[in-house]
This record gives sequence, structure tokens and C-alpha cells, in this order.
Amino acid sequence: MKYYDNLYQEGCQLGLLRVLSLFDRSVEYPELCVFFDKPGIANLTEGLPNISSLEWGTLLRQLKNSQLVMEYRVGRRILLDLHPMIREYYYEQLKRRFPESFITGNKYLSDYYISMAEECQNGQEKMHYYFRAVLHGCKAGKYIEMYQKIYLPFIKHYEIAHDARMYGGYGTNLDTISGFFRKKWDELYCDENESIKADLFAEASFALICLGEIRKARYPLEKAIDIEYRLKDYKKVATYYGNLSEIYLLSGEIKRAFGISICGIGMAELCNEIGRHNWAQMTKCANVLNQMGKKEAAQELFKEAELLQRKYDKSAPNLYGILAYKLYDVTLSYMEDILINKRLKLSGKMDVEINDFLLEEDIEGAIVHDQNSGNYLYLGADYISSVRLKLIRYMHFGTGSFEEIEGAMERAMQYINRGERKEFVIYALITYAKLYGIFNKKKEAEKYLKEAKDIATHYNFELICADIDIEAVILKIQCGEYKDARFIYNDLRKYKFIDLYGKRLKAIDMLSNILENKVSEAKKI
Repeated sequence: MKYYDNLYQEGCQLGLLRVLSLFDRSVEYPELCVFFDKPGIANLTEGLPNISSLEWGTLLRQLKNSQLVMEYRVGRRILLDLHPMIREYYYEQLKRRFPESFITGNKYLSDYYISMAEECQNGQEKMHYYFRAVLHGCKAGKYIEMYQKIYLPFIKHYEIAHDARMYGGYGTNLDTISGFFRKKWDELYCDENESIKADLFAEASFALICLGEIRKARYPLEKAIDIEYRLKDYKKVATYYGNLSEIYLLSGEIKRAFGISICGIGMAELCNEIGRHNWAQMTKCANVLNQMGKKEAAQELFKEAELLQRKYDKSAPNLYGILAYKLYDVTLSYMEDILINKRLKLSGKMDVEINDFLLEEDIEGAIVHDQNSGNYLYLGADYISSVRLKLIRYMHFGTGSFEEIEGAMERAMQYINRGERKEFVIYALITYAKLYGIFNKKKEAEKYLKEAKDIATHYNFELICADIDIEAVILKIQCGEYKDARFIYNDLRKYKFIDLYGKRLKAIDMLSNILENKVSEAKKI
């Protein structure tokens, strides 16, 4: 590259290479006009604003012939791009040798993307402009301004309306947040504002969780908890403890997840008000209790969370969000246990209570609420809750049809896939498998369980892998394939935490001798 540096001697050619290096992707000519329409920047755009069309053509031809710049068409659009190694070389050269020009160039781009976002009517396109504005603003050193004036109001929406982060996807959101970090997920540039630091650590963790990077998500969230605890913002501490509990639960560290969920409830009780932070943490703790097989304790905590939500959280419909999502999942598992006991003709009464409100409550209010706010992730979860409720009603009362429930499931998958959160995608696939299993469609159920297992294995979601294997045992029993059920059941011992599944595992453990007998009977036949 030094050959070309000497060849072009700080001319327009080097200037254009440095300008293109500021972009992390292909560039359209209108974006380059940001620099041409403003006074020249030393060592960056000197000479470019006054260049003629003929000179521009010659300049591009020289760089293309040298294979430094690529030009190509996409429809009517003409794009310019650099090879990644060339981009990195000139980017680092500009940043290191001419820091003031580097800052000014990124400031121009940040201002340009903000103005484009303000003029844009398309929600997704608008968010992409804001994402780029924040990233270039951070490179220009405007960290506090970018967070307070752009990220918080226009991307995060103060978390009171739909989450605009979803327009760009969590990967794009994470790339944008990385601009605030000196060292990824560990050190921030804006050290002087503790509250913003905590928010950014939590934002990074949230995006990492959604992308399935749960082990990386722990550290920034723990840092956010430490900061907010010092600031005595117990509502945020409670929320972050709840998220941390889910991280450990996904990793299969059930005991630790339970302890952290208890801390979340404790922090929520330190707040001066009762609201979503209370019932949400109770719900997460109840979910851990259910995973540990403590059904009665989980049910009681779910009931208490539901009562708190009805009484104190008037901003949301009853049985909203995570409460319905987890509660219906737990109840559906109870119903499956009953079904398996009937199938194998086990004696004894199941320790399950199906509450009237659970079967009568309609999830439509939550669906309407999230449709109005445009929150794809929550909307997908609402539809999953709706499917689970329909399956519970079908299994308990015999009401509903396969076509009706499958239609709701298809709508759920549309929104879940747009929301992009990995564990939600997996649980949606598991719910699909439950649907087909209950209606005796074995091949379809196995297909969705395999797809869910592949994703869960890829992201090291140990607990979800165990859940999927348990569902596979249940499916095999439903289909009368007792030998295969026995094989999968024996393989559950590979999970170190499996003993903590408590009564859920014991319910399956009760099947051990029966499965053995069924296998023997099958051999005789």
C-alpha cells in the first residue's frame, strides 16, 4: 500500500480512498456528496469539492485500474467499495496520522444520517439511518450526545413504546453500541456519566442475549448491576437481576439462576412503588422453580405475580408479556404430564391445578396492545401464548381444532422470526412440535424438535437442550415408541444439572420401569 501512497502523494486519489474507508460498506454517490458539498478537510477531501466531472472520471478510472476501488451496479444504483484490507489500511492511516480529519469526516457523516432519518418516512430505513448516525457520531467522539439525543429517544424509545432496535436487528444494534466501547463489553469511552455507563452495559448484554451469546452477556450485565446498585436505582437492579437469572438458567446453572432471581425479587421490594419490576421478577423466579420441579411453589408465585399485575400495572393488559408466556408454558407441561400418565395408565393423582382464570383469560388484549406499539418480539410471544392457551383448552376441554391452532402458530412464527431473539425462536419451534405431537403428527413434530435442538446446541443453551430431549421422550411415548423413549430418557443423564429438574424429572423417572416393561412387551410381539 505504501507504493500507492508514494505514487499519489496526498492527492485526490488518496483523499477518496480515505473517504471510502470511513464507510463500513458499499457507498452510493449521494453519500459522497456529503463531503463534496462542504469545505475541504485537510488530508481527506482537499481538492475533491471542486473536482470536475472529467477529473472525477479520470480519478475513478485510475483507482479501478489499480484495483483499489470497485464499482458496480445494483439496479439503477451505482456503488463504490473497497476491499476489506484496503479499507482497514486507509481507515487506520487516517485515524492515526490525521485524527482531526478523522473526527471531522465522521461528524459530517453523523449529521448527514441524522438529517436523512428526520426526512425518512419508512420505519426500518429511518432506524438504519439512526444506527449509522450513532456509530459515526461515536467515532467523532460525541458519545454522550449520541446516547442522549439519538440512541435513547429514537432507537431505544425510552422503552415505553415499541422497541425501534428491532427494525435493524440485534446484530446491527450491537454493532452500533460497540461504538461506545473502548474495549468491547468491558471499557466505555464515556466514563464520566455512571448512569449512561450502566445503560450501555445493559444494552450490550441485552443484544448479546438476543443473538444467543449468553456467556458474553453475563459480564456487562453484572457491571450494570454494580453501577445501578451504587446509584440506588433498585428498579433497574431488579430488572437486571431478572435478566441475569435467565442467562444462568439458559446455561443450565439452575441453582445460581434461582439465587439471582430471589435477589431480583428482593431488589424490587426495595423500590418505593409496586409495578412491572415486581411481577416480572416473580414470574422469572417462578419459571426457575418450575424447572426445578417445584410445581406448587411455582404456581403460588405465578398467582401472586398475576394478582400484582392486575392491581398495580394498569399500563398493560392482564396476563401480559412474560407472565402469560411463562405461565401458559408451565401449564401446558402439566397437561402433557397428565396425558402421559393416562397413556401409560399410571395410578395416582397428578399434583396439578388448572386455574379457571387461566383457561378463561383471553390473550387478545395483549396482542392488540403490541400490534399498536409495533413490538414484533412481544407480539410473537403473545401469539405463542395464544397457541399454548389453545392447546391447554383443547387438552382440558376438547375445544378447538388443529387448523385454528396451526394458523395462530404460523402468525407467531412470522413475528418471532422478525424479532430475532434466539431462545424465543427455539421455544416457538418447541411449541410447534408440541402442537403436532398432541395431534399425533409425528414426522412434523420430530422435524421441529430437531430444528430447535440444532439451534440450541449451536448457542450452548444447555437447559433448552434438556427441555427438548424431555419433549422428545414425551413424543415417543405418545406415539407408542417406548424403546426409543427409553433410549432418549437414559441419555438425559449427560446433563450435569438434570437432578435439579426435581419433580418434572421424577415424573419421567416414574416411567422408567414402565418403559422397560413396554420394551420387553414389544420384543415379545
